[in-house]
Amino acid sequence: LPDSFGVIHIGETFTAYLGILNPSSSHFISHLSVVAQLQTPSRKFTLPSRLDDSNSTTTDGDGGVTLAPLQDINAIVSKSLEEVGQHSLRVEVLYAPNSRTL
Repeated sequence: LPDSFGVIHIGETFTAYLGILNPSSSHFISHLSVVAQLQTPSRKFTLPSRLDDSNSTTTDGDGGVTLAPLQDINAIVSKSLEEVGQHSLRVEVLYAPNSRTL
């Protein structure tokens, strides 16, 4: 992401695309989860997505998502802006290597 998104006004919606790729040609990734937070001058907001651990529709049953080699997954997060000042997007990606290979 660029250092600056430009000018967004109160009442507008901030939207970001999150994309995760397993670049390995032979190893699986398991327990993948992504947590996105929008930090304002006074608060932090968790931005729900289909990649966070609380979403059971894409999880692998043990918590998180499993990605096959060279597979990708994406999500869009958004939040209506309600506060003046600098906003920062913080994205945390957690995963475990998997011994399963192609």
